[in-house]
Amino acid sequence: MNSAEYQVPQTVSKMLKLNNIQEFSPQTVAQLSEIGPSLALDTLSKEQKVDLIEELCAMDQAEAACVILNTKSSEFDLSNPRALLALGNAYHFCGKLPQAKIYYQMAEKLQIGEPSVFTNLAMIDFKQGDLKASKVNALRALEIYKDHGTAWTVIAQVHQQNAMELDEIEISAKQLDSWMGKLLVLNLKESETSTKVELLMSYFQQGNYDNELIIELTGQLGQQGEFDKMLKIIWQAQNKLQYINWQILLHACQAGLALQDVAVSKKYYEALEKSGHPLSVKPILSSIKQEIEELNHETH
Repeated sequence: MNSAEYQVPQTVSKMLKLNNIQEFSPQTVAQLSEIGPSLALDTLSKEQKVDLIEELCAMDQAEAACVILNTKSSEFDLSNPRALLALGNAYHFCGKLPQAKIYYQMAEKLQIGEPSVFTNLAMIDFKQGDLKASKVNALRALEIYKDHGTAWTVIAQVHQQNAMELDEIEISAKQLDSWMGKLLVLNLKESETSTKVELLMSYFQQGNYDNELIIELTGQLGQQGEFDKMLKIIWQAQNKLQYINWQILLHACQAGLALQDVAVSKKYYEALEKSGHPLSVKPILSSIKQEIEELNHETH
């Protein structure tokens, strides 16, 4: 990706100007490597340097972040949990697992209560073949946040490698009272869609308006063809939440089209266009836009 495709974040933009690099292109990492120790980051504060690494990783430029860290790691405050996570993530995304693990373990020792420390360690342990440690770290993440999607994904992967029984997963999900864990159990048991909807609706009706739950619930309802119910749930969620995930808006667009409701489809399509959706969704948006135009033409 390059700056022509994305709005370059402020700190990254400042770094580019400091080092006379015009934009991110396939040559950017090579340019940074050539500059090496002479990288001009002195005008960035400690927090801005962390911003820089985070922004680069968010832009899929983790390799550029690693080039910077290879020569400038001493400029980062290793007593700052956010810095440790940023450095760990940069190396993790580049596939440099031993280096990443060092920073995650340093963050772990600070006891910051951040589940991503343990999910990242769990993922690295899994990739390195230590399934027991992977399971332990995933469960530690779930003790902090019981509906952590990455942690439950690791649990599923460990199970698929015959290192965790389904009964053990089910017990953990019940003890934690995790809708995501219980849904995983139903998926592993290949349960009916109606059973999954019943589970998710029970949490929603208790007042759980987690974006991830609503994505799953509306998706399952869509499989059952219950489009009116999908829209009702999304409308309720909008009245409760300050932030609505783009996937929920996408489900609303699809429900509107299935009901041949042009007004609803257009309303949610416009909201979806303004949402923070990934670029990979653009072809889907184009298809939805075309469907709305065709439906509008048919109904007029």
